[in-house]
Order: sequence, then structure tokens, then C-alpha cells
Amino acid sequence: MKKRILCLILLAVMCFSFTACGSDHSVKVSKDKKTGEQALIYNDKTYYPADIIGGTVLDRADRKLLDGGEYDFGFYYSYTYTEPMYLISVTNAEEGYVREDYSYKTDTFNVVDTDLNFIMEEVLVPNGTIKLDETKITDTTVCVQLLSKNCPYMYLEAYIYRQNGGWYMHIDGSENTSQELTPDFANTLFYKGIIH
Repeated sequence: MKKRILCLILLAVMCFSFTACGSDHSVKVSKDKKTGEQALIYNDKTYYPADIIGGTVLDRADRKLLDGGEYDFGFYYSYTYTEPMYLISVTNAEEGYVREDYSYKTDTFNVVDTDLNFIMEEVLVPNGTIKLDETKITDTTVCVQLLSKNCPYMYLEAYIYRQNGGWYMHIDGSENTSQELTPDFANTLFYKGIIH
């Protein structure tokens, strides 16, 4: 009888310790009061949906599981427990959420499999936004993965194509727009063999 009571006490202590550990990394679902958009709250930071996240190159074994772990119905992960720049929600598919102070335009990117690094806003022509017309994208289109420097392991997929004498970049998952690339950056892409 004493063994049973002792086992029950140990079991209760273990349950409480697991609950305490799980709550340290909990993610809450919320709605933005202004837009009504779904948001996530983690460690008092707000994260908004970001369709521009193409995915992550974070190995499954290195993921930091949040909100109770992999075997719960729906879970979240990131690359760190301490102020991550993004969270990935896993339900039927992986959906990315970026921290409220993140902007891909001020991020530094590496074109995967090259030594080319650039700050996004420095390679875009100011006021060079055009509506994406997929029927006008020709065989000049090149798809590249852009690995973020500010958001470790996260990448964007970008389509670079020629239209009306200029080179444009469309970030997959962004609105139906493209941004014109500066001639210097287009020349660098040509010199590196990324575009032809």
C-alpha cells in the first residue's frame, strides 16, 4: 500500500513538473484588434502570418518545439526559445509567422548556393513596383532561394524575370506585385550566372 501511495505522489509531482515546463514556451492564438487578422503571441511578442516564408532549412532534430510538443494537435516550432524572429505553425501544412518588427525589405539575404549577399531594399528601385502579370513572364524567369540573415534558417523563394527592358523580382507568397531590380544588381546577377 505504501508503494502505491508513493508511486501516486511521484506521478503527481512528475505531472506538475511537465506542466510547468510546457508553459514556459506556450504560444497563444490572438486576433489583431485593428485588422481582425489572426496573430500568435509568444513571450509577449506578436507574430503575424507571413505567406512570404518559403520554408526553413532547419533540421527537424534542431527545431525548438513550442506549446507542448510535436505530438499535440497542432504545434509550433522555431530555431530558438529566446525572442525568435519567426514561428512555424504546423497543422495540415507549415505556416510561417514573423515577429511584428520584422520586414523582409530591411533583411540581408544570401542567394542559396552562391556567395552573393544583399540587403533587399538596396537592390530594389524606389517606386518600381508593378502588378504581376503571369502571362507576361517569359522563359527568362529564374527561381532562386534567398536565405535570410536576420531569421536564421528561413528562406524566401523569388522569381526573377525580364519585362519591358528591366529585371523584376517577385517574392512567392507576396501580393501580386513585383519589384524592379536596380541595374547594378541585375548586372551582378548576370555576372554571377544567376540570370541570362
